[in-house]
Amino acid sequence: MYFLVMLIVSSCHNRGNVPIDKNVKSIESFESFYSKFYQDSIFQKERVKFPIKGILNSNDIHGEYIWTENNWHRIYTIKKDSIIDGQLYKKEIKKFYSIVTDRVYIDSAGFETICRYKLIENKWYLVYFSSSNL
Repeated sequence: MYFLVMLIVSSCHNRGNVPIDKNVKSIESFESFYSKFYQDSIFQKERVKFPIKGILNSNDIHGEYIWTENNWHRIYTIKKDSIIDGQLYKKEIKKFYSIVTDRVYIDSAGFETICRYKLIENKWYLVYFSSSNL
């Protein structure tokens, strides 16, 4: 019995001596990514997985659309439900494992943006964008 107790104690003690692999990258926090994505236009463009598919409904274009580095324009968001120019913009963020969907919209007004982010190799990227402003 004494031998078994010593074996367990000894094996627990050795766990602290396991070398740590310093090459393992930590997973980027979505919150820090999200903040920088909307503050830094260069970072934003670097973190869009071009080309990305989505939907564009505007005065000129209606339907599926593909964004590339050449036709991409910086996008903005709101931090929470906000009143802008007399309109109530609502915000929803849904997190599901390695995918986050961010939706900003105005009820019954034809305005909606949807951004879908995905964790790829421990970093967050925008992989889908939809914009409707009818």
